[in-house]
Amino acid sequence: MRAQSFAGWFRQPDVDGGAFVDNAADRNFAAVGFNNRFRNGQADAVSKPEDVTCNGSNCAVSGSYNCPDGGSILVSGNFSGSGTSASGTFTETPSSCSDGTLVINGNPDVTVAVQGNDNGVTTTVNLTIGGGVSFSPVQAGQFPTGSCSFNVTASVSVNDSSGSVTSSSISGSICGQTIN
Repeated sequence: MRAQSFAGWFRQPDVDGGAFVDNAADRNFAAVGFNNRFRNGQADAVSKPEDVTCNGSNCAVSGSYNCPDGGSILVSGNFSGSGTSASGTFTETPSSCSDGTLVINGNPDVTVAVQGNDNGVTTTVNLTIGGGVSFSPVQAGQFPTGSCSFNVTASVSVNDSSGSVTSSSISGSICGQTIN
């Protein structure tokens, strides 16, 4: 049994979780991940990017999202895919984004890059997260003020026929903490 091709990465269940859609207008899910945010333990729908333009299998995504208690997050990126490979780079830039407890700003932003290939035997996915954010409490004294930098690289390879992970790695740092 073969693993799903990368073309399947650009497919998303429709709103009620039923049939899959596979067209350029619905590929915009990639910029917002699972298209959900959490607030007080509840998942709320997040609006889709304001602009998705595609030329063949290459798409550009951009949009601005309002945060629950003020501010926004600007999202932009590009992704492309074929039957055997997919790649994308997305940048998220928070600007005075608040959940009512913290205010988060880009320092300067957070960038996520993903690249995957399937050679017919093994599917390999590489992920890089870089950049940083700064944060401060809404009410002085509630939480510390600071910043957090991201420099993470992860990779996984999966055998297409068995679905078994043949290798994986992660390294880098998040907020000054080493990851190995």
